[in-house]
Amino acid sequence: MAETKEQLLRQAQNVQKQRASLFDKPFAGHISGVNYLTEKMTVVTPAQTRDLDYAHPYVGLNSWIRSSVEATLKPLIIYRGDRQEPAVVRYLQEKNSQRILDYQNSKVGVYRPLRPGEHEIHSTGYAQAYYSSRAIQELRAGIIKLWLNQDELESGQKSPLHIRQFQDNSSGTIGDEIREGVVKRWTSAVKTIFPKINGFFAKEILTKLKSFSGNPTFFLYKREGQVVNDAGVAETHSITAKPLRLKHIYYTPDNSQVAVELDEIGNFLISLPDSATNGGVLKIPQGGLQFQLGGDFNIIGNKGMKALFQNEVSIEGSGTAKLKFGNGKIAYGTSETELVDIISQLLDTLSQDTYAGFGAISTLNAKYGIYKSQIDAIKGTL
Repeated sequence: MAETKEQLLRQAQNVQKQRASLFDKPFAGHISGVNYLTEKMTVVTPAQTRDLDYAHPYVGLNSWIRSSVEATLKPLIIYRGDRQEPAVVRYLQEKNSQRILDYQNSKVGVYRPLRPGEHEIHSTGYAQAYYSSRAIQELRAGIIKLWLNQDELESGQKSPLHIRQFQDNSSGTIGDEIREGVVKRWTSAVKTIFPKINGFFAKEILTKLKSFSGNPTFFLYKREGQVVNDAGVAETHSITAKPLRLKHIYYTPDNSQVAVELDEIGNFLISLPDSATNGGVLKIPQGGLQFQLGGDFNIIGNKGMKALFQNEVSIEGSGTAKLKFGNGKIAYGTSETELVDIISQLLDTLSQDTYAGFGAISTLNAKYGIYKSQIDAIKGTL
């Protein structure tokens, strides 16, 4: 049965009223697409489909708070009275209570409950900023976490690797920075590796400090933990060939090195460059110094050796050998008189016998009597 003229008129009036109501009351739409380069979103409404501008929280000429919307969101829309154009007032939230229950009961998602006065900002990549109702702030990026906590009087960071870079650090290189944690090295300007030692990721504390003048290029290069070079290869001790636990390098103006090495079983090495002509000095104004050695004690020098002590000096071996210096005299042997005894006996022998190559040394020699009296004076005492 065909509709009457009155019915068609009422239908047209109803459609007109429905469209007019869109201009009088807010209505919900559906975001079907997003273009983040133009900050436009395609919104589907009962009346039409059209592109609308993002509804940022705030955008000024020189400052802003922006959020890029996601598809499937439902914006609440009104028509502006000044130009009859649709504008997004806010975005509708749905199922918030269920998301909180999922977080609390099933540990699904990170939509935590917020107490009155708390704030949270969260991105799709799990980058999050949380502002507690207490004096507590947290920043997260996945497993990476930073926090400020006045209640505990602490600030902290949790990450496999912590890096502090200084002014002259260049991307793709190790330099002018401090690194703590997992070892990470560059293989190119854009590619990195995480070296392993014995199947496990290496860990280190690294400091490499550049100079402003470039002379030397670096002031120091310190590595502790598992010592790995810039190419990602584990380094070994220069003498023992054992893996290193510490390597410090201090550079001189001619780029020579003062090197300190400590291997994994405790052997150490301190190496000075040729430019260090004064060597080293150890000053202990009041205390002493003791060496406890399980092996030999070797001193190798190209020049003389000099030791100055106010009191006596004694060197003793494991047997009966003993050498003592003190009061301007030298003692040798178990009884500490063997040295002068030997000299005395030698003089007695030479005064009685003649030896080829030496000629006769007799008591008639003027110097003999002087030597003999001096030896007898210290014989048996020191």
